[in-house]
Amino acid sequence: MISVRNCEVLPRIVGYFAGNESFPMTEINDGEFSVTETAHILLSTNPTSEVVCQKSPKGTQQNSCFLVNLTNLKDPRDVRVDDLGTWRHNGVVTTYLSVNQSADKEGEICQHPKIFKPSKEDMEDKNMFVMRRTYHANGTATDYKRLIVEMEGKNTVL
Repeated sequence: MISVRNCEVLPRIVGYFAGNESFPMTEINDGEFSVTETAHILLSTNPTSEVVCQKSPKGTQQNSCFLVNLTNLKDPRDVRVDDLGTWRHNGVVTTYLSVNQSADKEGEICQHPKIFKPSKEDMEDKNMFVMRRTYHANGTATDYKRLIVEMEGKNTVL
């Protein structure tokens, strides 16, 4: 079990997509959370919490933020299917993070420098995670953007 320090940015519900309580929308912090704020949210939120969608929302055409429990999907990549046509891939930003478990800094999330390339042994550590932020623009409405953030660690996909 990863212990993460208390976080000021845990999500709160601001509404429900199409009025459906199965799809809680969480607040958006000026459009995007920092890497460490996002990691805190993903590592601290109970996947069965009321703020987490148990299936992937489809068809949203407004600025929205959803936390989706990927273990309930047939394939974690199904979160990308949204019934909004084609998307142009605009890149992936990969960040390596570790959760400090030493007594004086327990639960502190450390972001590694961009030049950090983890070894196979590094990725076997249960406190090491890789975050991928994938950016897209809609194929027909190019001003409509999508960001999907996924975290992966030893035996963990978030």
